[in-house]
Amino acid sequence: GGEGDPFRPPPLTGRGVFEWEIELRSLSTANNTFAVVVGVVSAEFDPLPEVNQPVGWRSARGWALVAGSGMKLHESKSVDYTLPFVTGSRIGIRFDTCAGTLEFLRDGKNLGIAFDGIRVPVYPAISC
Repeated sequence: GGEGDPFRPPPLTGRGVFEWEIELRSLSTANNTFAVVVGVVSAEFDPLPEVNQPVGWRSARGWALVAGSGMKLHESKSVDYTLPFVTGSRIGIRFDTCAGTLEFLRDGKNLGIAFDGIRVPVYPAISC
């Protein structure tokens, strides 16, 4: 990974709040609630050998929301956070570099802080 790496977007660094959103145009969770997982990964994450691990899994070194279950995921531990998402939902991701907090939004409504104590740099990430 690194600069110019097609698997890694620019890092979230500096001071401020970064926010982005995805739309679930199609979400099938009948066989896999981990079909879409969104969040951030640490700078230590190397996508090439670990690309088959969802964001938030121990080896993926991240903090994430599992769309199919609504659970938050870090260090391979999932915890209840919100209701599952469905096709047509929008998931917002908000990372505050100063506070070290990660929040998620459902169709524009803030669901509250999911994680805190996250240190920069981190990278936006999605597993699907």
